[in-house]
Amino acid sequence: MTNKTQTTEKTFNKKVKSQVVNLMPNARTFKKSHVAGAGYVFYIKDENNNTLGKVCKEKKGMLIYVG
Repeated sequence: MTNKTQTTEKTFNKKVKSQVVNLMPNARTFKKSHVAGAGYVFYIKDENNNTLGKVCKEKKGMLIYVG
C-alpha cells in the first residue's frame, strides 16, 4: 500500500525534507536520480540502505510516496 502526500512546494527544499522526516522518522539519506519521463526523483533511504519512499515533482508541486 503506497501512501501519497501532495505538497505545494516547487522544489525539494527544507520544508519538503521536514515533511519527509515527519512521515518517515527513520529516513537517513536522500539519493537524487534522474528517471526518464519523470525527471529527478529523490529516493529516501534508511541506515541499512533500504528504500523507504520517494519524492518526485508534479505540476502542482512535490509528491511524496511512502511505502
